Amino acid sequence: MSNGIRLTLLGAEHAEIAAAIHATAFAEPWPAEAFSKLLSEPLRVGALALADYPCGLILLQMTPDEAEVLTLAVAPPYRRLGAGRRLVEWAVNVVERAKLSRLVLEVNEHNLAARGLYDQLGFVEVGQRSGYYLKAQGVETALILARSVVRQEPTR
Repeated sequence: MSNGIRLTLLGAEHAEIAAAIHATAFAEPWPAEAFSKLLSEPLRVGALALADYPCGLILLQMTPDEAEVLTLAVAPPYRRLGAGRRLVEWAVNVVERAKLSRLVLEVNEHNLAARGLYDQLGFVEVGQRSGYYLKAQGVETALILARSVVRQEPTR
């Protein structure tokens, strides 16, 4: 456990909790109904980070060859304490177990803390989406990052 943070599967029953965490991280948070719908669909999986209370989440969309991070959020008191790292490592493990080729995500070009974490975890920029994030000061670019996931077969 990293700093007392543990993970559990994120399910539709956590929709209200997920929406509350999401609201701490995004200017336009997703409502509980969106999480409930997303989490009831078969190719979507997620994890909830728990400490003293639920403090973070990650939600993935699985496809036949890769997975995409639909959202990742960590409540402010738990940022830089390992919750985000644990959630991304969980996602990489899910992708590896599913024998998919890569994990893809978007990050705001100005989110240096997240970009640093993703860099440490082996993600590289593969594209950009101009005007993706709406902010009070205007629109900002999303960087599209990917990490190849190669399942290591045991050596004999």
